[in-house]
Formats: sequence, structure tokens, C-alpha cells
Amino acid sequence: MPFDFQSVCDVIWQCFRNEAVSGSEPGDDVVLPTEDNLVFTKKTIAMESSSDQGRREIKLSIRVITKRFVSKDRMVLCSEGKTTWPRGVIEGTDGLQMREKSWIVVKPMPSSGSMRMCVTQQCTHMSPSDGAGAVLAFPEQMNKVKMSVIPKYQQIIGGYYQCIENSLLDKQVVTTRLVL
Repeated sequence: MPFDFQSVCDVIWQCFRNEAVSGSEPGDDVVLPTEDNLVFTKKTIAMESSSDQGRREIKLSIRVITKRFVSKDRMVLCSEGKTTWPRGVIEGTDGLQMREKSWIVVKPMPSSGSMRMCVTQQCTHMSPSDGAGAVLAFPEQMNKVKMSVIPKYQQIIGGYYQCIENSLLDKQVVTTRLVL
């Protein structure tokens, strides 16, 4: 990314914090620790799904907890979560719960002149929750998961990267205007 390390770290963490559950809303039964390096996200995402019956909107229930680790030469975000896929997204299932574990690493690149850049890497591991194992034991069901679920995850992750990129560009425009 053609942005300095600290800006990228700040923007990525702010994007995660913007979606955080505070635990202080009325009727909220979630008790959250008050730690600056921990974020709990609970949300519903509406997405469009295509099948033999046509296009329809589906709602995914997502719960994720993310912990941030920062040193002078890198930031690591470790996340663990669960996404509930509604009935009918994958033909022949009554819904599906997927567990996700994800790591995001941000490191500065050695600088060459005035251009400061950093590298952002992400690894996500998804697996069906315990109850879904029997359904996915059949190759045709696993293929349906690959064709339905993985592209949706790619859309979600792409949305996060778009948010980060937009925030970095907005921050750059504001900084440029202040200098002028």
C-alpha cells in the first residue's frame, strides 16, 4: 500500500472499531471488556444470492472477536468468528454455520526515498461448525459450499479492503489540503 505504516494501522483498526458492539445499548445482554486492543462485532449483512430459483436477498449473521497486537515494526490482528448462513443458500441444507479464524499482518516496507509503503497480508481459515460436518460429508454438498459461500466471503473481505482504501485516500486528501 502506498501509505505509511502508522496511517494504515490506524485506519485498519478504526474500521474494525467502527463496527464494534459497545455492550452499552439498552437491552444488550453482552458484557464486553473495556480493552483498547479488543473488538467484538455482531452484525447482520444483507447480500444478494443467485440460484436456480432466481436472485434473492439473504441475511448473514456474523459474530467476530478481534485482538490487536502492535510492535514498532508490525501490527497483527487475530480474529475468530462464526457466520450463520440461512436455510436455502446451499441447496439441501437447513442452514450452515461456519467458523472463521483470520490473521491480518501489516508491516512497513524498507523505505526508498520519500515514498513510504507497507505490506498488508491476510489469511482466513473457514470450516463448518460441528453440526454441519455430516451435511458436508458428501462431495456434491461440499462443492455447493465452495460455489456459494466462498464467493460471498470474498465479497465481504473485498468490502473491508474498500473501506480501508477509501479511508486512507480520504485521510490523504485532508492532509494534502491542510498542507496547501
